[in-house]
Amino acid sequence: MGEHFFIYNNNFCKEDTPVMGMGNRALMYGDGLFETMRIHQTIIVNRSLHFDRFFAGIRLLKFPLSENFTKDFFSQKIRELLIKNTIEHTARVRLMAFRKEEDSINHYKGSFNYIIEAWPMEEAVILNESGLEVDIFKDVKRSCDLFSNIKSNNYLAGVMAQLFAKENKLDECLLLNSFGRICESAIANVFIVKENVIFTPPLSEGCVAGVVRRWLIENLPFPEYQILQKELTPEEVQGADEIFLTNSIKPVRWVHTFQGRMFGNTMSLKIARYVHKYMHGGD
Repeated sequence: MGEHFFIYNNNFCKEDTPVMGMGNRALMYGDGLFETMRIHQTIIVNRSLHFDRFFAGIRLLKFPLSENFTKDFFSQKIRELLIKNTIEHTARVRLMAFRKEEDSINHYKGSFNYIIEAWPMEEAVILNESGLEVDIFKDVKRSCDLFSNIKSNNYLAGVMAQLFAKENKLDECLLLNSFGRICESAIANVFIVKENVIFTPPLSEGCVAGVVRRWLIENLPFPEYQILQKELTPEEVQGADEIFLTNSIKPVRWVHTFQGRMFGNTMSLKIARYVHKYMHGGD
């Protein structure tokens, strides 16, 4: 296998190249954000939605934005990196942006620093076969503000929830917000199915503004079902007919067990098939 590269501020760097100094604001303060994207045959799946969220986060964090930094600019850089790393099919790409150090002495003229990484992936399964075992991580409560909706470099709540899941032999954990309601999982948005309605917490509940979440809300093709954004208590989640989680890398995963109760996957499978078909043929 050949050398692997990433891009740092327009330059190709070997994967073991150090690029962050002691004054890096992402390391010191979590002063940045990131975007994780799925690539199918060199195409960014849901490209417009990803860059809508990315640039919304840039504006929210008050990063200066040069005219050169557009979705076409970053899309081209991603393509160049895929070619450099000879990745031709499915990939996971991570675009990270962080504020420039105030005392930085370099010749880079961009309005903020950025890093792009890319790794090859296996093709996504339509739906996880065995289902997830899930519980609630109660040690951290997510705040309900605008900053909760972006993919900030400060991802401590999700990291600790994943560690809790590993220690307790769980596949995932759901997170509570400051009001004690379910807002998301460690790495995904939460949906429940109850009769003919699919519910997911609104962004005001403190969840990340997930790309697959938004796409499903805008494009659900099943007229017999509707998606509603609604506050969800732990009791409502436990009383659901089905629970499933969504993100861009693992688009739909169904929950088999939550706090000792088992769930089916009839609707989750229908949605997963639709999402899988779209991701292998849509923009």
